[in-house]
Amino acid sequence: MTTHVTLEDALSNVDLLEELPLPDQQPCIEPPPSSIMYQANFDTNFEDRNAFVTGIARYIEQATVHSSMNEMLEEGHEYAVMLYTWRSCSRAIPQVTPGFSISLPYLLYTFICYSLFILQGK
Repeated sequence: MTTHVTLEDALSNVDLLEELPLPDQQPCIEPPPSSIMYQANFDTNFEDRNAFVTGIARYIEQATVHSSMNEMLEEGHEYAVMLYTWRSCSRAIPQVTPGFSISLPYLLYTFICYSLFILQGK
């Protein structure tokens, strides 16, 4: 006499096994799950490059080059800001041509005002 068990009955029997208490008098040694918080800080400009002293000098050299490239990039950004600041100042001052109707004192006054405006912005 063979009995046929459907797949649904077999799966429900397996689910019941998970709820079956098995007292074995053993303590639970598994710790509860905990999350790990990781926060990356990329604003160090590779100051921790000396930590790579494990025989891989190539990484120290790459970190040093990256550090100097970051410094050059910051310096270039300062030059770009200076260039565009003075560019806007020079375009605001009218060019002097022969027969120009604006007087020289007015040009000097305009240049001094723009220069003071630029210096106050720094």
